[in-house]
Amino acid sequence: MADVLKQFRRGILHPLTCIFLLELLLYLIPYSIGYPLIYGDNLNQNLPLRELSGNIFATGHLPSWDIFNWAGEPLLAGFNAGVFFPLTWLFIVFSAPLAMSLNLALTFFMASAGVYFIVKHLGGSKFASSASALVFTLTGQFASQSVHIDMIEGIASSIWMLYFVFRFFDAISLRVRIRNAVLIGVSFALAVLAGAPEAMIDGILMVGAVSFVLFLKAPKKMQVISLLALAGAVALTLSGVQWIPGLLFETLSNRAKTSANYFEAGPYAPYYMPTFVTPFLLGNYGFLGIKSYFSSYNLAEISTYLPPLVSVVGIGALLSRRLRTTSNTNRIALLVAGTLGLILALGTYLAPFEYVMAHVPLYNLQRLPSRNMFVVDLMITLGFGISIDSVRSTVTAKWSMREHSFTVLTWISIAFLASSLAATILLIVSKTSLFQLLHVPPPYPTHLFSLKIMVLVETLLSIFSLGSLLLSMHYDKFKKTFLVNFALAIGAFQLIAFGTQTLYGQIPLSGPYANSTTFTRYSSKLPLNQRSVIFDPYLFYYSSLLNVGLPDLNYLTGQLSAQGYASLGIASFNQITNSKVQASFNPYIIDTIGAKYLNISRLISGSKYFLTREPAPLNPTNGQPAISFPQPKARVTIGSGKVFSHLSFYLGSPIKVNYIGVKVPNSVPLSCIKSAYVTSSLGKSPLAQRFTQGRYVFFVSTLSPPLSSQVTLNTCDALPAINGAPAVPVVIDSGSSLFRLDGWLAHVVTPKLFSYGPRPNQLSIFSFRSPHSSLIKAPSFATVKNARQNLDGTITFTSKSPRPYIAVVSQAYTKGWHVQLRSRAKGNSSTSVGQYNALQTIAVPAGNISVSDSYNPPGLKTGGALSFIGALGAILLLWGTKRYKTSSTSRP
Repeated sequence: MADVLKQFRRGILHPLTCIFLLELLLYLIPYSIGYPLIYGDNLNQNLPLRELSGNIFATGHLPSWDIFNWAGEPLLAGFNAGVFFPLTWLFIVFSAPLAMSLNLALTFFMASAGVYFIVKHLGGSKFASSASALVFTLTGQFASQSVHIDMIEGIASSIWMLYFVFRFFDAISLRVRIRNAVLIGVSFALAVLAGAPEAMIDGILMVGAVSFVLFLKAPKKMQVISLLALAGAVALTLSGVQWIPGLLFETLSNRAKTSANYFEAGPYAPYYMPTFVTPFLLGNYGFLGIKSYFSSYNLAEISTYLPPLVSVVGIGALLSRRLRTTSNTNRIALLVAGTLGLILALGTYLAPFEYVMAHVPLYNLQRLPSRNMFVVDLMITLGFGISIDSVRSTVTAKWSMREHSFTVLTWISIAFLASSLAATILLIVSKTSLFQLLHVPPPYPTHLFSLKIMVLVETLLSIFSLGSLLLSMHYDKFKKTFLVNFALAIGAFQLIAFGTQTLYGQIPLSGPYANSTTFTRYSSKLPLNQRSVIFDPYLFYYSSLLNVGLPDLNYLTGQLSAQGYASLGIASFNQITNSKVQASFNPYIIDTIGAKYLNISRLISGSKYFLTREPAPLNPTNGQPAISFPQPKARVTIGSGKVFSHLSFYLGSPIKVNYIGVKVPNSVPLSCIKSAYVTSSLGKSPLAQRFTQGRYVFFVSTLSPPLSSQVTLNTCDALPAINGAPAVPVVIDSGSSLFRLDGWLAHVVTPKLFSYGPRPNQLSIFSFRSPHSSLIKAPSFATVKNARQNLDGTITFTSKSPRPYIAVVSQAYTKGWHVQLRSRAKGNSSTSVGQYNALQTIAVPAGNISVSDSYNPPGLKTGGALSFIGALGAILLLWGTKRYKTSSTSRP
């Protein structure tokens, strides 16, 4: 009993146990008080897709199709949902916020444990291994990329792949090498199943660089090559169920149809390097009131910050032969991998190298090469782990510290301190010089003082930490043990500060899991089989869209959408609808396939898109270019060009409306416009006072519309119209600005076609007056009943028709759909599936027919068979080597 208690106590006090409990509490405490750490892309995309996958799994079906986005979209084949990654299966059992919290906590621990074991294997102590594990997961790219669960799952898997590579090359027994080769393959298979292309490719390049260096020194090279081929075979077969359908879909996706600028998007700019020493130089997530990040893209993509002490010691260990506890070959392998990661991350800033990589298959289909910086962070952290024990023991020795082994640490420390001081001084003495030098927009003036405080504090901490290190190395008069421990303590504080701000600073104050009224007041849920679209071409100009309407977030509100947010979309559908842009939908195609075939019943937008200011306002999105929709050559096809006795239009929301003017054509008398009235959330009120100026008829108004308002003109049936709105210039005078009613929505979303009701959060929600009410569009001679779509995507309906016909299905088309027919007269049979304007069609025969339309991703059966073979082979190989003790077969 005493031995059991002793082992239990040892297990509880083990560093990995403490790390696991810490990271579990890190996520479960916010969850327990109602504010789980779910934000960014995890909230907008990853959680909804994973919850959908779990709910479909729970029905006994495979999550192959997403009915909620892009008028239907491959789910499993799109990678993003991580359908086959084991942690996704938590969503089958637990609620979405709890499952996501557990998913994140376990992913953090998975990465921490991987770093811990690598450092331990390379000769680090428990302290060095534990410190390295926490540094990597709570700072740098990993903590920042926690908004992308698929990315950090892939990174964590790649870390384990790297661990087994080191064990593979250090093993002296064939059986142990086989075992580690299999585990290399299993780890890479997990990276593929996680679903982030960047993590898969960047991880394999990292491991490939390390393996190449170790291979040069390895004996029995043919054996090594054969076993690495075995690892690749295990990885490819085990993950076949994901990558085969995924790559087949990718050839049909928007990513395969894009130009080179897609691949070039998101390199790590050299002028982001100061954030390596001063992490929040360009803003943060709300601390001290600095709410916005004012670089060209978000903090999660460029943050590489590690505590300066870690960076100095880690870089020094990679560059120096003396500061390490592992072999020189391992050091060089880490250095080569880190250098390659930096080169790949810089992307287009290294033009010749970029040109070569742009022609590498698969690599040239991904974007955001900046994510390779996780490799740089990892290599520096491992460098810290393999050297901190040596640095501590040498520094605290009784002889002088002016030895050659510390020269590299001295110069790197000075470089870090100089960079930090230069950035801080320039920020303090000038408001804009530093940001001009960095080629980024400056912060808002109200944020500048707080930003200076943050940067100054971080610089002082770096001075104390690195200064203590320098003193301990070069001056015998000081207590060296105290100085080293003081430097480590400050590094620990910097780790905690960064991790807290990055993880807790992003907790949303609104949204479905934030206990706010914003989400609960959103009442535009659509009936099943009807769809909404969002029009916001400035991309999140209306920030409330992030809380309540953004695909894939729409799944959480039970809505369908003709748009999508995931990285892969069906190219033919996106080209027609222009719906890949994250929060925009081309309004000019609503009548062509929208209302007639897609069941689009509501359009969610902002009222300002009806008006354009004269002169045009500056772009309100700080550099985000507006989306250009091609204007139709003729009148919009919705409605007709005939005249009406009543013409109406929706009015945007300037602060105040003093005058509304309508320009009357020369062929029409001014008296044709008789009167006008406004209908708003406050009711109907006339615009009684009327006067003319040139060819304009003006109405006086004191209207201050909170959102959109409907203006109706009583005319003499002679004024031209488009969709029941005036086809003539309309101007609005707000006193301080003049607006023209010629925004994107002005002649597309009109009262004749859409009804309007005020909604919260400055959103305007318009309902189409005559939406198509069925999933199936059939000719008038055919009768379609009982049309419905299940959660797994399967569509069923009954048809009665005197002759065959082609039915148009209200969902996007891609390969993989199979239709089964059941007829009383002829029994069961199948029929063909085609497409119409990127939508699906079904050839329906005459008679009384029951139709079932289901989706199986192309390549799924082949991939599933490969995965079964891979799993069986991996189990047999691991079972065959399990009795062999690693401790007796590995090099010390």
